[in-house]
Parts: sequence; C-alpha cells; structure tokens
Amino acid sequence: MARAITDEAFGAWLLKRSSRTWDVVAWVAAGPGHRQEWCVQPSYRSARMRAGDPVVLWVSGSARSEPAAGVWGLGRLRGPATTPAIAGKPVVPVDVAMLGLLLTRVQARQDPVLQGMEVLRQPSMGNPGWLTVPEWDRLQHVVVAARGGAPGRVRPPVPGSPP
Repeated sequence: MARAITDEAFGAWLLKRSSRTWDVVAWVAAGPGHRQEWCVQPSYRSARMRAGDPVVLWVSGSARSEPAAGVWGLGRLRGPATTPAIAGKPVVPVDVAMLGLLLTRVQARQDPVLQGMEVLRQPSMGNPGWLTVPEWDRLQHVVVAARGGAPGRVRPPVPGSPP
C-alpha cells in the first residue's frame, strides 16, 4: 500500500520513463539540460506538485534491459501540474539534468535506506512517485559519491549549468 505524502515526509518527486520506449542514452549524449513536460496521473499527488520541488528521473526496465534501470537524472519542477485542453491528461513542467546512470536498481535494492523506495516496492505505479526525506538525503549522498565528490548533499543541478 502506498504511503500518504505529508509535508514532513516529502523529499522529492520521482518521475519514470521506460527504457523500451525512450532513448535515455541519446538524451544524456545531447547534453546535461532538458526542459520538458512530463505526464502525471491526475491525483492528490499531482495536485501537490509545486515549482522548485526536486525531481528524480528513474528509467525503468527489466533486469536485463539496456540501459540499466535506475536513476539517470535530477532536476526541479518549473511549475505545478496542469491539464492542457488538447491532451486531457495532467503534465508537469520540469528541468532535468541528464547526468548518466547514477544509481542502478540493483544498487538501490542493496542500500539499507533506498531499498524502501516506492519505485522498488510498487514498480508499476504511475507518475508521480516520491521519495521520503531520508531516501532523498541518502540519494543525494550517493549521487555526489557517484560523480566523484565527497559525501554530502547536492542541490539538483540547473540544466545548462556546468556539472
């Protein structure tokens, strides 16, 4: 069962895309910054989304999929979810820095904090997913270490800025 999001528990949004339908490697190769609108399910969650909220980009796939499933980018919301008249489904504007594979699903399952992430417990759940404060804090430490820095917190990069 999904945990309810509270202001105290909320760490970051998690948006997913399938490696079967999206060329994440081409997105990374195109450069670090991407602005786009991401489809989300109409729900109390999408109604909570606000400009400036941190976002984690998760690429889903099977255990043997290439590229590997896991965290591929970080970013921020540019605004709340809205429903365009044409599409009829909510979208949320995001700035995402595609940083390459930062954390695989296998690594997340082995981490004592990250193994509880909703995307691992309920992988078929629609967008948006979310991370708790402890999960977001831990992921930031993992990202800094994956990029060769000293352990610590990282502010999601602004697309187009130097890595």
